[in-house]
Amino acid sequence: MEVPSAQPGDGICPTHIQCENTATASYKQWAELLSAAKKTTDDFQMADGLLDLIECIPELNSHDFKSFSILDQPYPRLQYALKWLTTTDPACKRPTKCTNHYLEIGTLQTPAYEYSDVSGDISRWSGLPPDQMKHLSRLILAWAYILSARWVETLSAAGEKVAMAQNEIFDESTFWEVVIERQWRASIIRDGKTFYAPWCTTRYITSSDANKAETPLHSLSAFRHLENSCLSEGVSNECTALALATVLMSPHFRAGPINLPAITPSKSVRHHTSVDGVYYERLSKSLSRCITLSCCHEGISSLLCSPFFEPKIPCNLIGAHSSGARKAVEPAMSDPKLFARLVAKQNPKVSAFWLAAILMGHGSKYLNSALGGMPPICLPIASWTGFLQSFVQVGYDSISNRDGFCTRAQEFTTTFLIRPTAPMPFTTPPPFGEIEKTNISLQVQKHLRHDHRILKSMTYWISRDREFHPVSERPDIAERPFVRLPHIARASDNGIKQAQCGNEEAEDLVSIDATLNLFEWYRDLEGGLWLEECDGKHAWIMYDSDEDGSPVPEVSSPIADRSRIRSWQESLIPYLNLPEDM
Repeated sequence: MEVPSAQPGDGICPTHIQCENTATASYKQWAELLSAAKKTTDDFQMADGLLDLIECIPELNSHDFKSFSILDQPYPRLQYALKWLTTTDPACKRPTKCTNHYLEIGTLQTPAYEYSDVSGDISRWSGLPPDQMKHLSRLILAWAYILSARWVETLSAAGEKVAMAQNEIFDESTFWEVVIERQWRASIIRDGKTFYAPWCTTRYITSSDANKAETPLHSLSAFRHLENSCLSEGVSNECTALALATVLMSPHFRAGPINLPAITPSKSVRHHTSVDGVYYERLSKSLSRCITLSCCHEGISSLLCSPFFEPKIPCNLIGAHSSGARKAVEPAMSDPKLFARLVAKQNPKVSAFWLAAILMGHGSKYLNSALGGMPPICLPIASWTGFLQSFVQVGYDSISNRDGFCTRAQEFTTTFLIRPTAPMPFTTPPPFGEIEKTNISLQVQKHLRHDHRILKSMTYWISRDREFHPVSERPDIAERPFVRLPHIARASDNGIKQAQCGNEEAEDLVSIDATLNLFEWYRDLEGGLWLEECDGKHAWIMYDSDEDGSPVPEVSSPIADRSRIRSWQESLIPYLNLPEDM
């Protein structure tokens, strides 16, 4: 079947003028934020922002049920479930949606760290002064040990076969030696195979007598070593936060080693303030939350991209919107502290992760992902933090106020939330336009009056015997104002003439990827699609096919990584039918 080509102004492919206006508005928005960031001279509170974020995450523990449900293929993944309240209408028979998720708790490939004489360069990139950056390597290695120790304690309490082997018996005098020399290893045995803690700095230790130290220093005792060193040596909270953010992100990078500045001998300056003590006390109570956050599939990636999510831009204009934002913010990447201040204007809680991403050489990768039309989504993280990541979290006003019509965003959101097995749409921006309600499936029509949105979430750890244990309830989400999407202009509207053949190629590809994937998702769920604009046949709406009916390979966007999306789709665990009385 031949699919009609897109024509600017055809009701789906926007006019060139509308794309230009969208890109200009986006550029202006981010340019104003950048200007404000340049004028900001006070601290942007990166450390407090990171800790505030971590404190939203549920603790990983099995205190009440002594086991976890863990899948073994292709690597250990700990299952958990979320239950969302989606409407408060008592007449609705499906007021909740339950989904299954997992934490990636074991790996075969551990993060690689290398020392080099890059302290001055890293100081420039991080924005922290050299006298603080000299502590960074030690703090990163200490955080890796602390989280791995807590990982061993948590899984051991749940009955798992875990161990932490070391070259030395830990005591007050050997902590920093073992940590800096990386002579320790945290591992778990599942299905006869050995996997490692996600933050483990090596899979090998040289001592033939390594097993003599199977009982490691307790995670909280190790943390106190880090705390005492930081307080006595005048290490800033920002440096501590940057080191922690780096370690939390490290399991997600396998492209190459992480370069650290050479470790310099520590020198106590007896610097201590009550504020520092309060900060570290809060950190000590958040170690188990750090494990949940770091192991959450696509969690930190989605956090990095979330400041760039704009709920009022539909999928067919996302390319133009992204191009305007990119033009404004990309120059700031050369000054990472300025970039972190810029991001902090939108969301100060993720600025530490942006600095860590740049430190590890992945800043551009994440910016491309954020502005590529289909950034990673993690609805558990979105629910725990309250950050917007997808249109399914947003309520949308009518575009035209026509009786008997609703927005496609409302149609798609309702479809996702009322169908127990419906997977998450991987396109973050909403669908464009409106649809007559009589052209929607009867089941979705029935639920439109209930105004389904994600209102409240409850997290459940799942025990080995498949019992669900509530561990974290996100309070009612504050009422957000409804968003109105723009009308997609046609070439014939108000005498508009569309002389140009289209928009910039990169912009088009971003919009095409986002639109095509979103509408294919809906078509797969509903078995069909009604579009009054084109009778459902359009190059931005459905794949072309050759004479034998098989899809023609589509052109891949240089920005949006479709292979990652498909890999993610294939790795999703089937959705659970949870008990109604949960």
